[in-house]
Amino acid sequence: MKNHLLLAAIGVCLLVANGACAGTSVTVEHLGNAEATQAFAFKTVPHPSSHDAAAAAKILIAAGEADPNGASLDKLHDGKLPDDADQPQENFFFAAGTEGGRLQMDLGRVIDVRQVNSYSWHPQHTRPAEIQIIWF
Repeated sequence: MKNHLLLAAIGVCLLVANGACAGTSVTVEHLGNAEATQAFAFKTVPHPSSHDAAAAAKILIAAGEADPNGASLDKLHDGKLPDDADQPQENFFFAAGTEGGRLQMDLGRVIDVRQVNSYSWHPQHTRPAEIQIIWF
């Protein structure tokens, strides 16, 4: 039986009128092997959405290289979820054996960003934890 790990991290940045970051809080919720399912059902973290501000965003790789076994950048904002922990074709990720990379997201308009959601589901022993730094 595969050892599954399901993580969700939300970085919340409240923006004041002048566009500076007023405060940041991070919520992380972990579902263990017994609870991890394709439903991505968390107690405090919202479900992935295809109708949020990022749905029509243009995303580019600013640094790094996409892994050829993974999906396109569209997977980052289509709201669709994998059915299993080991479905690389249903997830975007940077090339294995590299230091990762950076993404640039253009929302197409100026808006106040209230939260950024990120989800990860993969066999525990195959990939390290996600590390995210978000700049505005």
